[in-house]
Amino acid sequence: MVFSSSDHDVVEQETARVLSPHRLFIMTPHHRLDARLDRLPLGQVELVRLQYQADVKVKPGVLGSLYLVTLPLSGRAVQQIGSETVEVNPERGSVASATREFKFKADVEYTQMIFRIDREALERRCAEVLGHPLNQPIDFEPGVDLRSAAGEQWLHMAGFVIGSEAFVENLQIHSRMAQHLEGLVIDLLLTTQPHTYSDELERGPSCSSPYYVRRAEEYMRTYPGENISLRSLARVVGVSERSLLAGFRKHRGVSPMAMLRDIRLTGVHEALAQAESREDTVTDIAFSWGFTHLGCFSAAYRRKYGRRPSETLAEAKRMRGH
Repeated sequence: MVFSSSDHDVVEQETARVLSPHRLFIMTPHHRLDARLDRLPLGQVELVRLQYQADVKVKPGVLGSLYLVTLPLSGRAVQQIGSETVEVNPERGSVASATREFKFKADVEYTQMIFRIDREALERRCAEVLGHPLNQPIDFEPGVDLRSAAGEQWLHMAGFVIGSEAFVENLQIHSRMAQHLEGLVIDLLLTTQPHTYSDELERGPSCSSPYYVRRAEEYMRTYPGENISLRSLARVVGVSERSLLAGFRKHRGVSPMAMLRDIRLTGVHEALAQAESREDTVTDIAFSWGFTHLGCFSAAYRRKYGRRPSETLAEAKRMRGH
């Protein structure tokens, strides 16, 4: 529980902290709020239960950084999502997209479950599946028939997550479980609710390898001397470490770090073979290509080229008369 309060300012401020900044108006004169909000974080997804127990008007505006999937449990509300009006009730839910203006009026009986989904996480996952960066924001059809197969899946998902107190406690203790559920919720939204990229997702990726594999490879070839880790590389290309690792193993047959080592070894070998200055040393060249442990570097170089790096450098200098 985040709060249980009749104080208008507390309800408005604390709800804004969990969901989105907004204005809250009591529509019935002299009506007293009796609001409550509960939340369960699932990584970059949260499950929220919210009720006001008053006739209210709520005006968040453009959501910007998040998407909201609303599953009404009781009562009725009329939502304005962009240019479309959606009446929501226990038989009809909604999806509010990040780029659309959002506001609603709700009656005193209205209680709702909300999946709050981070926009960046949703867009990153969609791009991973498509195999290329998104060229426009994801815009969903706003209405969800909760009696349909898709609607039933949303209701089952919410019920599954909060159906057991022991399970909820386990989610709070073990972050990996929450991350798996985060992915399930995002994939459920992308696969069941029509949106900008639905047709393309059904056709599957058009490229032989995902864009993030190609972008990571390009980055490593452009900046081989930088301090690159799997984490930093995943951040550069905008996917998770797990997705990046799986993508390289599937489409390149090696891990990203193994490819980086090979790129660096090739670069060092060419630099040693073309060394023109008497002052060139194996250490300086290896460091310039990102190797920091000379023993590991020498062993990897010898496995790849069948000789020590110092031998390659000595031969190059001998050929140039140094």
